[in-house]
Amino acid sequence: MKNSITEFKRPLFEIEEISPLLEEHYGLFCKIEELPGERDLNFLIRKKSGESFVLKISNSCETIDFMNV
Repeated sequence: MKNSITEFKRPLFEIEEISPLLEEHYGLFCKIEELPGERDLNFLIRKKSGESFVLKISNSCETIDFMNV
């Protein structure tokens, strides 16, 4: 692997920063819960309708293949 270990640190986002991003980019007003993640950030997003999904934030050095695992 060409990338150094420092490139694989988790992105720096706080849970309080996620809500404004979801509102601005997706028009979503949801309940947000952080999920475990080793090299990325994962958030459980729950809409009032009961629909839920996971928001994943990873470093730009990660490949699409890695993120789809």
